[in-house]
Amino acid sequence: MDTQPSFTPNPVCAAVARAIAVKQSQHKLAAACGVSQSLISRAKIDGHVSARLAIAIHRATEGAVPGSALRPDLWRSPEHVPLEDAADAAAGGMS
Repeated sequence: MDTQPSFTPNPVCAAVARAIAVKQSQHKLAAACGVSQSLISRAKIDGHVSARLAIAIHRATEGAVPGSALRPDLWRSPEHVPLEDAADAAAGGMS
């Protein structure tokens, strides 16, 4: 009896892979996010993404890969992802 083990890919790993595809390479995604290529590679392999990186990927892919797909424990939907960081808020408040 040939039975293959059931394999459900980590949805976070799949979301990182989609982000890489959108930006066309790990290096380009890393540059757009302001992180190292090795961090992107590690995120793709182990599925661990910080909240900061999730927001950076959301921005870099213009929402094609939402932060909520990368950190569903923090945000339930793309609308819940806080895209303004403290620097953006401070700059906006000084105008």
